[in-house]
Amino acid sequence: DLAGHDVSLELMQKHAAGSQLVLALLSPDYFTSKFCRGELEAAAAAGVPIVPVFSGEDYPRKTILALLDAHRDDPEKAAAVKAAFGENLIDANNGDHADTVADDLNNKVIARFLDEV
Repeated sequence: DLAGHDVSLELMQKHAAGSQLVLALLSPDYFTSKFCRGELEAAAAAGVPIVPVFSGEDYPRKTILALLDAHRDDPEKAAAVKAAFGENLIDANNGDHADTVADDLNNKVIARFLDEV
């Protein structure tokens, strides 16, 4: 929770590194943000699990895969891409397979990380 704080890259990295889980909510410009990349890299360096999430209605899987390809040759952005996709990609808003989405969220996030709390 960064409410009431002057947000800086360092503060965001500190919070990400101290988290139990980081949900990377992907958008087309996600990997161009130094703040988003910084959080991912800090979480990965601290061994914090990262689960990339996208909305299938807004960003189809092909768009996300193209996003990954677009950043492969940029070392700074590629590190964030690698950190984000060390875990499973979840399509969190796709009515075509709502049951699978619910199972993914339960098995890949809730049961795996939050039941341990």
